[in-house]
Amino acid sequence: MIREFGVGQYLIKEKKLSAEKIQAAFGLTIAFAWTMGAVLWFIAPAVSRFYNEPGLENVIHVLVINVMLIPFGSVILALLNRELKFDALFRIKAVAALIYTITAISLALLNFGYMSLAWAALGNVIATILMANVYRPDNVPIFPGFREIRPVFAFGYKVTVASLFKEIGSASPDLIIGRILNMDAVGYFSRAMGIITLFRQAVIDGINQILLPHFSLKVRKGENLDEIYLQGMSYILGIAWPFFIFVAILAGPIVNTLFGDQWDASIPIVRILCLYAMIETLSVMYNQILIALGATHKNMRFEIIVNSALVVLLIAGASLFGLEGAAWALVAKALLSMRIIQTSLRSLLSIERKSYISLVKINMQIAIAAMTVPVALYLFAGFHPDSYISTLILSAVGAGFGWMLAVKLLRHPLSHELDEAVRFIGKSKAIK
Repeated sequence: MIREFGVGQYLIKEKKLSAEKIQAAFGLTIAFAWTMGAVLWFIAPAVSRFYNEPGLENVIHVLVINVMLIPFGSVILALLNRELKFDALFRIKAVAALIYTITAISLALLNFGYMSLAWAALGNVIATILMANVYRPDNVPIFPGFREIRPVFAFGYKVTVASLFKEIGSASPDLIIGRILNMDAVGYFSRAMGIITLFRQAVIDGINQILLPHFSLKVRKGENLDEIYLQGMSYILGIAWPFFIFVAILAGPIVNTLFGDQWDASIPIVRILCLYAMIETLSVMYNQILIALGATHKNMRFEIIVNSALVVLLIAGASLFGLEGAAWALVAKALLSMRIIQTSLRSLLSIERKSYISLVKINMQIAIAAMTVPVALYLFAGFHPDSYISTLILSAVGAGFGWMLAVKLLRHPLSHELDEAVRFIGKSKAIK
């Protein structure tokens, strides 16, 4: 977060991107990365002694090379994002991931031990830089500059502060639960959160890759973001809410199948965190909207308020009500976020309350329809440990059919995507 200093986001959202601004972004990235690299290099021996692990010094020294090389590819990647060249980005990341995997496994087989991963990370960065330069846009300067550094710095520090507070919010449950309760509680909570995080890693993180470039392009063209926001949220909620309700209903079979019955204490936490995730999904596009509109101060203030509140809520919840109290603290934080976002969006966009209510209503109907079969299975057959896998398969198939039927009958925006998928499959069969 500190190394990048929001430079990539600045390059994506900036309306009038001159050569001087790109040079300034490049220069600022180098300044922060090299300063950080120098600090890490010199404190590596102290860190190694602190952990009483001599090998740590060697790992840090290799990773410092990473930090100092990254600026030579990060600016290009940001500009490719800005121009929506996701095909090029896919090739770059695919090659880099392949190099990382080959290097890590090869060195491990050659008995390099833990250093295999450090050298693999360096290989990943070098491959990223080389591939990025293959697709290098014409307007990327060779040398850094500092003439336009003030607007880049003004943008970057707000984004960095917001990211730091967001990271504090992400780390605080484990830290606070571990301090107030015990490490067993941390394990149960982390296992429950891991199931919820699957959706974010598989869907939300992928969507977030394109949201800022897409919104920024619309802003540069002077287009209204209201319709885009509502459509985007409808797509996300139409997938997210059925998923989280499905996980909440089948929490027992899911936890037992994935991790074993020794993790049963996580089951009630999973259900509470599903509610948290459903509410939190309503805010998934908010940060990208703010950055695209240049409202970085609002984004920074939002992250400071909600994550500071989360720390207080976690301390109170864990102290008074234990592990479930900590989980409910996240639900309270999500409700606070939703309230702030609704107020803020009314000043940034012109979305009427009835449009927001309609958005919530149709996606809740989709989720309820999708859950008809899993709920029926639970009511009439129950969930038994000896049939968890078959229960999950039947429930998933039934939920899938119920979801597709509801999407078509309610004419949800996702129905267009289903039609496209059917046409694509039909063309593939025809070609064969």
